[in-house]
Amino acid sequence: MPDLIHKTMAAKKRVPERSGSTLRMRRYNNLNTATVPLGPGGLNPPAQVLSALDIDATIQWYGKHTQPMRLAA
Repeated sequence: MPDLIHKTMAAKKRVPERSGSTLRMRRYNNLNTATVPLGPGGLNPPAQVLSALDIDATIQWYGKHTQPMRLAA
């Protein structure tokens, strides 16, 4: 049971049919904290560059099946 952590930190993603077993996700890095107040002038604050990190995950499939119960006659 300790290895079955798929429910605790999982993010559900749809995998398109016939797309393989690798899923690419993107995580954006945090922006710097704004240290200058905007003020009443209505000017735009200084721009920051948004950067991202692509994360590739390999999908592993697990499953079970059951056989129908046969009732005693």
